[in-house]
Amino acid sequence: MFSRNRFQNILKFVHLVDTKKLPKRNDPAYRPSQRFKPLLDFVNRKFIRFFNPRRELAVDESLVGTKGKTSMLQYIPSKRSRFGVKLWMLVESVTGYVLQMDVYHGKRFDPTPARTLQGTNVVLNLMKRSNLLGKGFHVFADSFFDSLNLVNKLLRERTYLTGTMRKNRYMPQMIKNARPQAGNSVYSRQRQNMLCRFRVYNRKKTCHIGVYVL
Repeated sequence: MFSRNRFQNILKFVHLVDTKKLPKRNDPAYRPSQRFKPLLDFVNRKFIRFFNPRRELAVDESLVGTKGKTSMLQYIPSKRSRFGVKLWMLVESVTGYVLQMDVYHGKRFDPTPARTLQGTNVVLNLMKRSNLLGKGFHVFADSFFDSLNLVNKLLRERTYLTGTMRKNRYMPQMIKNARPQAGNSVYSRQRQNMLCRFRVYNRKKTCHIGVYVL
């Protein structure tokens, strides 16, 4: 904690970039994160340089809570802060060490390419920027990111994926329409890909999980 005047002086005089050279809001090159993006790029380079991750990685989102007014502001009711700036995170599963993170600017500034799921685009970008594709890593992610399309794209890069999958994603009909009893599972396998639908005891909903099989 420190005084208001000290905080306002720090806010006024400390900058990571030359703000006079930044694009204005009406400029096509304008990015909401341009005042702190150089710092984010710097730490991302250091994350990879000083750490050799194990095989198992994880991708998820993180919310940095803020009450400030910004076009990057997101609302995620499941998070503790609920309102904040969203970061896409690639971490090592065992230690939680951050390998790469990227800020989400919103649909206006970060549009998803046509015929591509946002989750697929996020995972591929994080893996490419960290230079970890084609090295045999195994990514774990939740249903927001996972799809058979992402699985196949990663497999072509010798990278593997395990995670839950939403029912509205493309999957074989025998899996989508399966109604397993509590404690039972239904499997479908095609080459290295395996899908499983199962029902946990004392739960009404079933769960879909995609697994890479050696």
